[in-house]
Amino acid sequence: MTIACGIVVIGGMRSLLSVTEKLVPVMSILYIIGALAVIILNIENLPGAFASIFQSAFTGRAAVGGFGGATLAACIRWGVARGIYSNDAGTGCTTISHSVADVNHPVQQGMWGVFEVFFDTLIVCSLTCLAILCTGVWMQDGIETATMTATAFESTLGTTGTLLVAVCLFLFTFSTACAFVEFTCSQLVN
Repeated sequence: MTIACGIVVIGGMRSLLSVTEKLVPVMSILYIIGALAVIILNIENLPGAFASIFQSAFTGRAAVGGFGGATLAACIRWGVARGIYSNDAGTGCTTISHSVADVNHPVQQGMWGVFEVFFDTLIVCSLTCLAILCTGVWMQDGIETATMTATAFESTLGTTGTLLVAVCLFLFTFSTACAFVEFTCSQLVN
């Protein structure tokens, strides 16, 4: 991965954009198809998954985590911060990639930046959550939170599900690593 990342970064920002503009749609579509397959194959559990989201959100157990308005404000603040950082938009790295895009008007690229946050935070994260809830792996003992997604996909799609999560994780990591190395290099030059 380091060698591939180095090759992309040595090619400069145009090389990074050329690679990621092809890679991001493929990895996103691949992951969404997998998550939707898991949800559809466990469709009978979907109503229960939504019910558990709302039931768990408004119980005394949920209230233990905070108290009063200060806690609610802190939860919202950290929730928004984590949502922003879930797709790297909050770090400022993506602005460098967006700044060199060849578009007719800067607003076009700004809208892609907004869409990227929406897509990752609301679509991809929600599908992942529903896949985990629909398969019920979150209730199994001994499953680490870091492996729940892979376990949910594997429980429904078998080895293909595990492979799908591994490939998508590699592609997401690779594209992020390339962008971050390019960002770091550009900061060092300036």
